Amino acid sequence: MFRTTSRATAFLLERLRASKAEIGAFTFNDLTNVNPDLVRLDDVNNALLNRIQSELETYETGIEVLSVGINRILLPENITRSVFQRMKQTRQRQAQNARSEGNAIAQSIIAKTDSDKKRIMAFTERMSQRLRAEGDAAAARYYKEYSKSAEFAIFLRKLDAFKLSLRENTTFILDTKSEPFDLLENTKQQEK
Repeated sequence: MFRTTSRATAFLLERLRASKAEIGAFTFNDLTNVNPDLVRLDDVNNALLNRIQSELETYETGIEVLSVGINRILLPENITRSVFQRMKQTRQRQAQNARSEGNAIAQSIIAKTDSDKKRIMAFTERMSQRLRAEGDAAAARYYKEYSKSAEFAIFLRKLDAFKLSLRENTTFILDTKSEPFDLLENTKQQEK
């Protein structure tokens, strides 16, 4: 049927061009996709191979095509620009959605921490009021006892001041007639 290899090659190229119509049965997403599971290149290649083999059988050329494969997809420049623009818009939309989702999560966390803070502050305020009330009640009892004996109350205050001043290793040179050290003078007189 073919006298030269160039005629056979031309015939095959013509059959290949005619078989490209099979690609029209697939969407662009079937040919290229960010999700590899959605790419159907094997199906496209098989459809092209079946079409070419069927035509070759019709013409009884004796040529057997074993495989057909798509190496690259070329689009007109305006379509390429349009596709990239859509891809860019899609990525921007996804990024904005991710930012919005992140902001919503952040707001939720902030609201929860504010709520926890208010709850903790309310608890600590209740505890401090309770402790103040207990302290006031204890102070009232002590003041009541102190009011019964003013001298005893003064004596206890002097002892407290004495304890505070001698808390650390400190050397004092003071007149024993000054408070609260006048207590030491009284003990010397009692010992005599």
